Amino acid sequence: MDMKFFDDSGLNLPVGVERSIELLFFREDFVRADTEETGEISFPVGGFDTYVDGFLKAIDVKRVKERGFHIVLDHSYGSSALLFPRILGRLGVETVALNANLDAARITKTEEEFQRGLAHLTAISRSLSADFGVMIDTGGEKIFLIDEKGETIPDWVALQMVCLLTCRRRRSGKVGVPVTASRNVEKIAARFGMEVIRTRTLPRSLMETAARKGVSFVGDDSGGYVFPEFQPAFDGMFAIVRILEMLAAEGRTLSDMLREIPPTVMMKKKIPCAWERKGALMRMLSDHAEGQTSQFIDGVKIFHGEDWALIYPSQDEAYFHLCVEAEDRRGAEEITARYADLFSTWTKKL
Repeated sequence: MDMKFFDDSGLNLPVGVERSIELLFFREDFVRADTEETGEISFPVGGFDTYVDGFLKAIDVKRVKERGFHIVLDHSYGSSALLFPRILGRLGVETVALNANLDAARITKTEEEFQRGLAHLTAISRSLSADFGVMIDTGGEKIFLIDEKGETIPDWVALQMVCLLTCRRRRSGKVGVPVTASRNVEKIAARFGMEVIRTRTLPRSLMETAARKGVSFVGDDSGGYVFPEFQPAFDGMFAIVRILEMLAAEGRTLSDMLREIPPTVMMKKKIPCAWERKGALMRMLSDHAEGQTSQFIDGVKIFHGEDWALIYPSQDEAYFHLCVEAEDRRGAEEITARYADLFSTWTKKL
């Protein structure tokens, strides 16, 4: 079971504060409140109605209705099934809904189950000739897209595509993406006179960026999108409808947008590392980066021409993330192998 805590602004707590809470909890170093002092859980009256009204005010309802979209939507047995059909109905979106019942026993998935569900969604989207298929995660925050040809769009490519749609519609302002995002984001933004803000990979960093003045869009490369004009937080339902709205305005399909994105190859790898060795390895990596073109936004990002490698420690597990982007597969494999071997050598020295 995962437990998430938020501050009074609705943002994820900083990592340092999370660590302090975990430490106090496991040490049981806290005062236990009496029964009458435990407080209450309250739910705002009319919360659903307020959300739907604000949602529709932020969308060009007429434009979406006129396009007459047909989509396949997998609710993942999550809470979006309670509310989203009502919104899509008011937008005139014809929807084939999958897994639209709440089921507490099926809200978590293994990687194998997730991929199997995505393959099922792909097959149904293709057979029904839908405008696109989409899976929304159980919490309603992240989405995973299938184009009208029935092809799964990798999350890191989907981020570029949504960024492209946003830039085409906005043509001014800023977009925020994590340091792991493709170099294409800068190229896309430059075409339309927009600025890119690179952030850390943490959700809090992304949401803080979304709350900044002039930011039109923030997204990560794992299916999370934020459109601050509605709310500076991840909202999968709003992201789906905003994508529909932008496609309607452009008169395009998802595959049309994908053709505008320059081809690159992205590779990711987890490098096991004992917790107590993370600090030493980060110092070695920082020393290695000296004299090279590099960034230190989150971990260490080292550039090799336009190609790059990013290494940063996992906040929750005993490993490092290695992310590589290159012009072709061979280049990505070479850079990945180089840094994996480098970490292996350093680890043996500790």
